[in-house]
Amino acid sequence: MKNEDEVKEYRFWTYEFSLKENVELPVYYADHFFKKPSTEMNNDLMAFALGLELSSGLEAEDRSSSVLKLLREIGCDNARVNDAFNQETTIYSTDVAIGSKQWKSYTIIFVVLNGAHYNNEAAANVMLGASGNHAGFMIACNAGLDELRSFIKDENITGKTKILITGYSRTAAGANLLAAYISDAIAARRVKQRIGDIKLTKKDCYGFSFETPLCGHYELGKKMVPPTDSRYDNIWYVTNPDDPVTYVPTKNYNFVRYGHHYLIDSHNEEKKARMLANARYYFGEKTAKKVDMSKFKKVPLTGVQYPSDIFDGYLARFFSTLGTRNHYHEYIESDFVRFVYVMFDSPDLALTILMNAGDPISLLKALHSYSDDKEKFDEHFRPLIESSTESHGYGKDSESILNAFYQIAHLVRGYFKDGIASIVTDKYIVSATVNMRILIMSHLPSMTYCYIIQECPYYQIPAEFLEPVKEEAPDDSAKLIDSAKLIESVKSIDSAKIIESVKSIDTAKAVESVKSVVTDIKDNVTKRLSKDD
Repeated sequence: MKNEDEVKEYRFWTYEFSLKENVELPVYYADHFFKKPSTEMNNDLMAFALGLELSSGLEAEDRSSSVLKLLREIGCDNARVNDAFNQETTIYSTDVAIGSKQWKSYTIIFVVLNGAHYNNEAAANVMLGASGNHAGFMIACNAGLDELRSFIKDENITGKTKILITGYSRTAAGANLLAAYISDAIAARRVKQRIGDIKLTKKDCYGFSFETPLCGHYELGKKMVPPTDSRYDNIWYVTNPDDPVTYVPTKNYNFVRYGHHYLIDSHNEEKKARMLANARYYFGEKTAKKVDMSKFKKVPLTGVQYPSDIFDGYLARFFSTLGTRNHYHEYIESDFVRFVYVMFDSPDLALTILMNAGDPISLLKALHSYSDDKEKFDEHFRPLIESSTESHGYGKDSESILNAFYQIAHLVRGYFKDGIASIVTDKYIVSATVNMRILIMSHLPSMTYCYIIQECPYYQIPAEFLEPVKEEAPDDSAKLIDSAKLIESVKSIDSAKIIESVKSIDTAKAVESVKSVVTDIKDNVTKRLSKDD
């Protein structure tokens, strides 16, 4: 007979973006993790939920093999995945794994929404919808709900039930929305009608979401249940303050997250050091170097100390230029959705557009010159976009990509209303530019894993990994920017001289230089990570 109090180590495989390969990681589980009610902080179950989620993010011919193996090893003999796991991805697809096991008088159901590794489903991230919850994230929510309902029916599950829901990034939003939907059903005593013929209470529904974007909808003053209402006390959403994904889409459109906020204390030096130690041990030195946020360069006089300062300031200002949610939905959304989908599906297309433009300087000048006149913009860029998309087999999407380019140029122009001077003196842009390679690192699942497991006693590493690796401090003095001098320099900019300077640029060398940069960008798009220096 199994000892329910025995905590066992299980191994799973997941794709690690910093290494561009699958890695094997440990996760610890025991049924007694479910003794605590869902309304209490449960570090052990949270760490398991993260490991279970990461196991769904495998790069392999059979992408479901790792998550199914883990579910079956913990006792879910009936574990299965939805059709999406074995099909080509689309805007509307979400991988879902599910399984159940018996524990005492309970059936425990595990629902896993794969957001740890996905592809062009990312286009749904910019599909906000006209009103209500984020439409794109509701796709993930509904995929999980559909699979949960059919699983309960197919397995003839009745009686006392516990449910664990987990997701990461895009599907963290889906998991948060799904947990909120179930919590609403519990509060309304409509579980049978909305979920299945089971007995489910709030304390037995566990919602965990990691690096969670804003996803639900709440307007103060209207007859709506606030996201912090006690009915959602069973939901825990995790964010790293330095993760850009957790700042979008925008609070300006009344988007929210439900439940308790678990904030990763990534600005705490002791926790940061332990995260790096975990990274060295579980992923290797290469990953540890990539997630080392101490490399973030603080530009003097800007007041920007952390990536979170950039995201707080820049994104708030950027979204203010976007207009209302209704304007975005009516005039921008559909083109952005197709644009993101195509770019994820064919990352070489961006390079082709750049090369067909002749040179990067010409492209930038044209984008700026025509961004306030849609008719002239279309006249100038249509031949370029049509020839580029046709060469990659996306001719039918040329109009959407053309419109998306215009909207991006228009947004940038709106952000920098004062022209060139405001671009080079904007403290957020300056800080982002010198830290470009490190800004996305806080969204890596490996970093989240290395923070979350700190709170569990089972993830012990050898003492030698706790010692920081000594490196010679690089001379960054030449890279630091004196903002005061910069601003003074910008004030004296002679536009005529700038134009003359641009004309004298060796475009052949410029194109060759940009090719290497765009190759990095392409890799960023496909793997969400830039190459090593």
